[in-house]
Amino acid sequence: MKTEMYLPVIETLDDLLKIKDKKIVIGILDWGLGHATRSVPVINRLCVQNDVTIASSGRALTFLQNYFPALKVIEKPGYNIRYSPFLPVAWGLGFQIPAIHAAINKEKKWLKNYLEKHRTDLIISDNCYGFYNQNAFSMIITHQLMLKMPTGSGFLEKMVHENLLRKMGSQGAIPTFIKIIHMNDC
Repeated sequence: MKTEMYLPVIETLDDLLKIKDKKIVIGILDWGLGHATRSVPVINRLCVQNDVTIASSGRALTFLQNYFPALKVIEKPGYNIRYSPFLPVAWGLGFQIPAIHAAINKEKKWLKNYLEKHRTDLIISDNCYGFYNQNAFSMIITHQLMLKMPTGSGFLEKMVHENLLRKMGSQGAIPTFIKIIHMNDC
């Protein structure tokens, strides 16, 4: 059963300092180092008064282990996305949708197992679309309220939005301007 939790409105990074005495697990996407590096200021503020565990994979995991040697940094299933040197990005990613979907399902299963073993007050996902749980307070850090799809595939945008983002959590942070938006529970 989802526990009720009050989170302050987060408008700036320093507002994260208002979150206190929580056990937090943060899942960070492994597509290069961009998600890992933008999560550093968030983690720095959250670990001041909370017990923070970081989960990632690949180069992002290595970076986070080196950057936060005093924190628990663990490996979770990764996405293993590859960019094609020949195809446009949208096409290259499009061909990987089945693998991305499988990675999301592995991530959900991994998190479910983690939550069975570790008391967790708050789940934060940095663009890891399987890193949420219906029975825990979850939020997503994203700069995409609607994942854009190639022209002519608006039906995919709606499906992805309804089946991923809206299910993911109670709140989502947009790091471009650090506002918290309230999302509908499905």
